[in-house]
Amino acid sequence: MKTQWKDIPAVPTSQEFLDIVLSRTQRRLPTQIRAGFKISRIRAFYTRKVKYTSETFVERLSTTIEAFPRLADIHPFHRDLLNTLYDADHFRIALGQLSTAKSLIETVARDYVRLLKYGQSLFQCKQLKRAALGRMATICKRLKDPLVYLEQVRQHLGRLPSIDPNTRTLVISGFPNVGKSSFLKSISRADVEVQPYAFTTKSLYVGHFDYKMLRFQAVDTPGILDHALEDMNTIEHQSICAIAHLRAHILYFMDLSEQCGYSVASQIALFNNIKPLFANKLISIVVNKIDLMRPDQLDPETQAQLQGMLKSGEVEMLELSCSTTEGVMAVRNAVCDRLIAARNAEKLKAGTNSAGEPSGRLGELLRRIHVAQPLGGVTRETSIPEAVLNRKKYDKEDPDRPLLERDLEEENGGAGVYNIDLRKNYLLDNDEWKHDRIPEVFKGQNVYDFIDPDIEAKLAALEAEEEKLEGEGFYESDDDLEDAEEADIRYKAELIREKRQLIRNEAKMRKSLKNRAVIPRTKKAKQMSQMESHLESLGYDTSKVVERAQAQAESRGRSLARSRSEAPGGDAMDVDTPKSALLERAKSRGRSQSTNRRNDGVTDEAAASKAEKMAKLSQKKMNRMARQGEADRHQTGSLIKHLTAGKRGIGKTSHRHWPLPVVFEGGNRTFGPSEIIGCLSSSVLHPLYGLLRDTVHSTDIFRDVGLVEAEPVGTRMRKCRVRNTDMYVWLFGEYRIQKWDTNARVDFTHLIHPRHLELRQDNDCPPSYTSLNGLNFTSYCNQRNPNNDAMKDSNGIGQWYNAKTRIECLERCSRFDGDGEGCFGAVWHEDSGECWFRNSNVSTSGLEDSPTADTWLVDKGEMDGFNTDCPNEDQSMNDLPGFDGVQYKTHCGQRVADEDDDSNENCFGDAFDCWENSVYRGFYHTESLEECVKICMGLHPFCTAVSWNPGLEVGFANCWPTSSAEPKFGDPKPKEGIMHGARVLNVPTITTTCPESDTYTTGNDTHKAEFEIHCGQLNPGSNITMLHTNNVTACMDACAASDEDCKGILFDSTMHGGYENCYLQNSKNVISDMASATYAVRANVDVPSDDSGSSSNKAWIAGPVIGGVVALAAIGFAIFWWRRKKASKSTAIEKDAQPGSGPPYNPGSYHDGAGQAYYNPPTTRAEVEATSTSELPANIKYANNYGPKSEAQELP
Repeated sequence: MKTQWKDIPAVPTSQEFLDIVLSRTQRRLPTQIRAGFKISRIRAFYTRKVKYTSETFVERLSTTIEAFPRLADIHPFHRDLLNTLYDADHFRIALGQLSTAKSLIETVARDYVRLLKYGQSLFQCKQLKRAALGRMATICKRLKDPLVYLEQVRQHLGRLPSIDPNTRTLVISGFPNVGKSSFLKSISRADVEVQPYAFTTKSLYVGHFDYKMLRFQAVDTPGILDHALEDMNTIEHQSICAIAHLRAHILYFMDLSEQCGYSVASQIALFNNIKPLFANKLISIVVNKIDLMRPDQLDPETQAQLQGMLKSGEVEMLELSCSTTEGVMAVRNAVCDRLIAARNAEKLKAGTNSAGEPSGRLGELLRRIHVAQPLGGVTRETSIPEAVLNRKKYDKEDPDRPLLERDLEEENGGAGVYNIDLRKNYLLDNDEWKHDRIPEVFKGQNVYDFIDPDIEAKLAALEAEEEKLEGEGFYESDDDLEDAEEADIRYKAELIREKRQLIRNEAKMRKSLKNRAVIPRTKKAKQMSQMESHLESLGYDTSKVVERAQAQAESRGRSLARSRSEAPGGDAMDVDTPKSALLERAKSRGRSQSTNRRNDGVTDEAAASKAEKMAKLSQKKMNRMARQGEADRHQTGSLIKHLTAGKRGIGKTSHRHWPLPVVFEGGNRTFGPSEIIGCLSSSVLHPLYGLLRDTVHSTDIFRDVGLVEAEPVGTRMRKCRVRNTDMYVWLFGEYRIQKWDTNARVDFTHLIHPRHLELRQDNDCPPSYTSLNGLNFTSYCNQRNPNNDAMKDSNGIGQWYNAKTRIECLERCSRFDGDGEGCFGAVWHEDSGECWFRNSNVSTSGLEDSPTADTWLVDKGEMDGFNTDCPNEDQSMNDLPGFDGVQYKTHCGQRVADEDDDSNENCFGDAFDCWENSVYRGFYHTESLEECVKICMGLHPFCTAVSWNPGLEVGFANCWPTSSAEPKFGDPKPKEGIMHGARVLNVPTITTTCPESDTYTTGNDTHKAEFEIHCGQLNPGSNITMLHTNNVTACMDACAASDEDCKGILFDSTMHGGYENCYLQNSKNVISDMASATYAVRANVDVPSDDSGSSSNKAWIAGPVIGGVVALAAIGFAIFWWRRKKASKSTAIEKDAQPGSGPPYNPGSYHDGAGQAYYNPPTTRAEVEATSTSELPANIKYANNYGPKSEAQELP
């Protein structure tokens, strides 16, 4: 239990608190950021500032709050003492204000971090950071009074004495100036102030002393006056608190001489008034100053009152004089003995059960203590043998005393000289053997092995026993026999160990190599022995080669004289020179090797090392200056400073602006791959600053720069990054420039779709989402997966897709097909618009925080698969319900085989664009093969077969229609699992003949219309509805009854029953021929005609029409010029992040400044469905209904 609070850290004032936090933030975090950095980096920079400042505030406030004691967790004595000294209500309020400030600061940080996530520029992020820190500082400044109060409390708490409520305690109480402090100073080491006036002691003092090896504490309390409890002051309340709550022996001091200023009757009355506080405590009345007045010297009436205080029997009276120290120690010992006995009795009573027997921990301790007693209660007297009593005691002065080893040591030279004889006490048969020397080894054998005299007999018995056991087959075991299978296993295990060791060695070599280059095998130096063995294997004599190599390796100087030692007898006189020597001298000599210039003047290895080091130092400068050698003096042209560095100040900016038409100087020519209109300068593209990345086609760029005539000559693509932004622009095509306007300026504002902050807030991450096919996702906002289980293609590269909204990402995941693998989750990155898929599990262990990414995982309840058995017999013909006469053939365990995996055979033409533009990608989810075939019948006329995977989980795409004219079936791919296929056959025919009449009038009065029929012709117009009819007249009836603007129909007679063969159209176009088609148009709608005379009859319309078009063009051009002029005034973006001229930053409001226009891209379910190009028929279910499903949700 904590009894003192001296370790509470200092509580700073509000201003000091603020300085500590802000200076720490300034010192610990980076302080420089540029407006040209990526916006995500700018957001992270200021987000870190706000988070770190709030964490520092919270950390300091939490430390202060936790350092102070909790009143509910401490002892009642300390709780009442703190309440008396500091007022518990004020104390709680002060700490509560600190806790409230901590919560407010956390809320401010959380709110502004959310706003910083959508900051659009450095200035906005900086202002948000400034506002966040300002609000935190305001909250901190409001803590001025609580912090000052808590600092005063901390200082006073540190000065309080350490009082343990549970130890042996003596509480000294009574009237002021009765000798309490003098008694404490006499029995302990406490330095208490003693003065002859009242209320010298104004707080509790503690002294410690030891008695019977036990530590006691004595508490000196301030004096108490005789009046009501509510009238007592703070000093008196401290005494009452100690008396009431401490488990102690109460010493009530009295002064019978009345020198304290209070009568004996008043002291007796005070005792009776506070007596209820003495309940269950030991009480002793201590009469002080007996040197002046003793109890027996009082008058009889006062003595009677004094004896009345002792009637209960629990109070005893003690006498002492602190002035003369008479009876001081006796009183101390008496009260300590009484306190020890009471505490022991209390412990024994607490440890005994109802029967009076020790139990629990006390019983366990008493059972461990055992004192042996004689049996029968007999008293055993002490018995000492007579020999021991009569034994002569050792006397160092007695010459006949028995000598000890110490005496022998002193007689033989003392310590360090005398060596104790350890052999003299050996117990041997003959004392002469004690000092015999026994060798350890004798004749090559260990002597100690032969000490036993029966060793030979024991050895013979042991050998006989071993022979007997071997004869009985005791040591034979089948386990030692190794069969062929075990031998094979051991051989394979050895191979595995060798392989693993080789792998380890290769890894060590790669690690030791680090980043150093690897010497090719062909460049490595070969040993002479290798060359010699190779030549000998080819049959060549290698002796001369070896001699030449050795001669080349020998180091020789520049001496021109041949050494005489080379020839035999080189030291002899040249008197009779043999002929062989003359011939040897006449032979030609090879040129001697030149000496190394680096070794000139180098005498030893140390000098050579120093010379090499100096050479490297001199080479450093040449390497740094990119010199080719010592003679290289080439000076490269330096860059122009004002064009490559610094910020643009007030003044001209012509040197930083590159007009685009300069690129096209030179007349008509074709621009090659490196000369395509490409990444433009930042001054040209700065209207794109902060906008959402999108696709810009070259034709639009040419139009904007005034290139009114451009001929496409190629389809090359180039990716350009806009400076100081995270945006990329894709440029398509190569063009031959025919004509351009050199005064044109570039404005991409109308080509790029920006993303508004309000749109981002409306597109916040929802807690869950249900896709169109019923797949439930759980959201993990601001978290991402580190791609350890991302979907990968056949080359092991992670698969991701562009998705502008979260809905598009999730719908792609729910309809994903990756070689039969389902998408178990998706990670959408807001900045880049990338949508990554997961295909391994739905675990959340790999998630990590990311402010610009959101993760969705499929609910675990969706993981139940279908029955993988084939629904029909293999190669069987089955009827299709709902389609009269239609049959399909089942192929169990097979799928439609693609002729080319990279082709678009599974798509249904450009109209559906199922590979990229559609969120459904042309794949569907069904519960049965029959439903998959129905989708095939309801999709496109050219659907002939389907592939169906029953093993994919609920909601994943498992139905793949195929448009092949002659589909082929084959085995599934390894990852696809079990698949079944079906081919549509026996489709009934329809009426293919065209009506004989050229006109037709519908019979319905409500939707009566007249049609002109054109047999064998078609209109490639815009289709509003596609449906199936049995003949042309039924198709015209459908057009007349349509609520939409149906102007004509197209009927294809090749599309048999069940297929969509009637197309309702809302536009007209040039009619072309097609034998199987029938086109009909309403009579009251203008139809294109091939008659040239019809145009002359309507020529009168051309004048008004042309005039109206010219007027509209003039008005449109004026509006365009006004908007362009207005936008040019606000397109400048200052690089020092100064605020623009537009309205102040307000999250969620519309901004029309800085040259940016905003729009709302489709984000809701209705808009996604409206833009979808492949929709399922209404009678097809989207998902399984095994478990409870929540309704499809829309993102806000």
